[in-house]
Amino acid sequence: MSAFSLYEWKRKYGTPVDAAAVAPGNLGALQDENLALKAEVLRLRQREEILKKPQS
Repeated sequence: MSAFSLYEWKRKYGTPVDAAAVAPGNLGALQDENLALKAEVLRLRQREEILKKPQS
């Protein structure tokens, strides 16, 4: 694959990302989101462990 074909693919199919719309605007909001995501990861890991246990 040439650099030109990569450029053409990006030009045709690439979409710009609006970074302002993706991330919260202040540090407090980022910290809140981080805590919520950590809690979600913990919940999903616990769920995965429960599902891995053999059924009796």
